This record gives sequence, structure tokens and C-alpha cells, in this order.
Amino acid sequence: MALTFAKVGDWRLSLGGPNGTVWDLTPAASDYPAKGYPVTGRQFGLSNNLIGIQILSFLRRNQAQPGAALVMLHDVTAGTLRVYGMNAVAGAGNPFTEVAAATDLSAYTARIIAIGY
Repeated sequence: MALTFAKVGDWRLSLGGPNGTVWDLTPAASDYPAKGYPVTGRQFGLSNNLIGIQILSFLRRNQAQPGAALVMLHDVTAGTLRVYGMNAVAGAGNPFTEVAAATDLSAYTARIIAIGY
């Protein structure tokens, strides 16, 4: 259940109270946990008061699957980052489904802004 955190720039974005920091997140191989990666404000250089995460990009770096696209969403209630892919089931009612536990996402990198105190 590991994400590698790489801070982008050496600054904080002030939002009139809360702060924002920019990060690149890279998952470890074959470790996607069911219901997403748990995250806290401390992991992003904030106190433990994480208000939210704005996903800026989530791109596939592996050229062997150039059409593969995934989306990362912050589940505020659960305190996790969840990953979804296109739903291949026609008429399923939801265009995205969460990737399976233990999926290898190590070829992906997400750029995010973590917002909190």
C-alpha cells in the first residue's frame, strides 16, 4: 500500500487560511489496496488536517498501452485516493469502475495539489 511522494517545487500555495502543496504520486508495483490508498495531511507536509486533494493529472507512462487511461479520485470520507478505469461492460450505468486490488499501477504518475492546514 505504498505511494512514492515527490514534492514539485519548494513552495506552498496560500489560499487565505489553508495551504496547498503540489506533489507527484507514483504507486508501487502490484499493491493497489481495496478501496484505495490511505492518505493523511502529514504525508503532504501539512498538519493532519487534509481538507482535500485536487487531481491535476493521472497519465499512463507505459507506451505499450497508449490508450489506457485511469482516473484518480480523493474519497474524503474514507481518507483514500481511489483509482478508476473505463468500464468495459456496455450499459453498466457507470462509465468507470475501480481497479481491482493488487493491480500494478507503477507505470502511472499522478500530479496533485494537497490542500489543508
